[in-house]
Amino acid sequence: KSTNAGFSSAAKEKLYIKQDDSPDRPDADSQMKDEKSLRSEVKRLIAVRMANPALQSNASIAFLCDSYPLVYKRSCENQEILVVINPADKPCEFSCSGREIVYSVGAEAVLDSKKITINGAGAAFILL
Repeated sequence: KSTNAGFSSAAKEKLYIKQDDSPDRPDADSQMKDEKSLRSEVKRLIAVRMANPALQSNASIAFLCDSYPLVYKRSCENQEILVVINPADKPCEFSCSGREIVYSVGAEAVLDSKKITINGAGAAFILL
């Protein structure tokens, strides 16, 4: 396999984070080919962020619920997105009138006309 599993060409002692030494560790090539890898998920998340102005750095943030689930709204001039994060191991609901789920990760998220329901260990971005 390649140097530092293909993630970096830097000398081992120059790496910010120590590489996994196990022979079956993930490598860059296999992660690029795997649609379910963390790398692929991060790429999808970056694409969603870039496509939605309300998720970018100049948008405002307002926390609507700071318990379970954690809910906040990101807003800019022409868009609002509700972010719902459920770290618990059981489903949760939050009342909202969202138009569509633009991104979800982890457990299933279901949006109806009055609420979002997210199973345990899941998160969703809802276009308002």
